[in-house]
Order: sequence, then structure tokens, then C-alpha cells
Amino acid sequence: MRSCVVCGSFYEFDKIKLENKIKSCFVSENGPGLPEKQSKKEIIGCIVPHAGYYFSGSCAAHAYKIIAESKKPKTIIIIGPNHHGYSSGISDEDWQTPLGIVKTNQDLVKKIAENTELEIDNMVHEQEHSIEVQLPFLQYVLKDFKICCICLGSDINLKKLGDNLSKIYTDELL
Repeated sequence: MRSCVVCGSFYEFDKIKLENKIKSCFVSENGPGLPEKQSKKEIIGCIVPHAGYYFSGSCAAHAYKIIAESKKPKTIIIIGPNHHGYSSGISDEDWQTPLGIVKTNQDLVKKIAENTELEIDNMVHEQEHSIEVQLPFLQYVLKDFKICCICLGSDINLKKLGDNLSKIYTDELL
């Protein structure tokens, strides 16, 4: 289990305060408003900031509103930079936030590890915040979903990784 390491600093540690903070990101002057009804629109990806909610929460809420209003994915692949080192890795752990536990799609992790240069390496995720800060927003807007977390260092060929990930992307896994 990957416990939260930046709760209490990048976002609230208390569940109720965290839910209120996320809601305030949506309804603030710079926010997009609360998500409305879901559509069948599919999205492939979003680029979302990963700073503390005080600094970038309202900006992140714009992406999460689109996610909430689109067709619900079974698995979210979250790719974040490694601010603490050179190495890349994929996590096979479930992740915990103040809003609960998010399960990892083990089949997808295994398939990515077998078909890319990425190795399962939970250590690269241990202190990294870039993926963790996305999870409470996802939990707030989607409730039930799985994740596949990839932390990228400078040791990976991004073009090659992207090509390989696009081959793995299937309805069966996602």
C-alpha cells in the first residue's frame, strides 16, 4: 500500500476538509464550476498541474470537470515526473489518500511492464507527489475506478514509451 506522503502539505489531511477544499477549487473565481451531468464523450488524456491545491487546485479542477462529465473510464493511467531522481517505474501498489484506497489495475501494470522499458519499481513513487495529488480529485469526481501509476525519470525514451503504451491501450484493460 502506498500511503499518502504529501497530505497535510499539498492538500488537506482531514477527509471533510479535503472534500471541502476540492469543492472550493471547482467553485472558486478561477474554477470551472461543479461537474454537471455525464455524457458519452470519451477523452484520451489530460495534462493537469501537480502543485499544492492552494496554488493549482482551481486550474486542475478544469481538467477534472471534463473527466467527470465524460464517459467514465475503468482505469486511469497517471503519468508524473520524478522530482527526486533519475529513474522511472510503474507502481503495482494500491494507493491511499484521506478519501480512501484506490486500487491498481494489476493486469495493466503487468502488461505495461512486459511490453515497455518500464519496470515495476515502487521506490521511485515513495516520496513523489506528482501522481499522489491527482488521486483525491479523481476520487471526488469518479468514486470507483482503478489506476496505473507511472513515474518518469530522465532514463526513459518518451517517444518509444508512448508508442508502446498506445499498443497496449485496449477496452479489455481500460
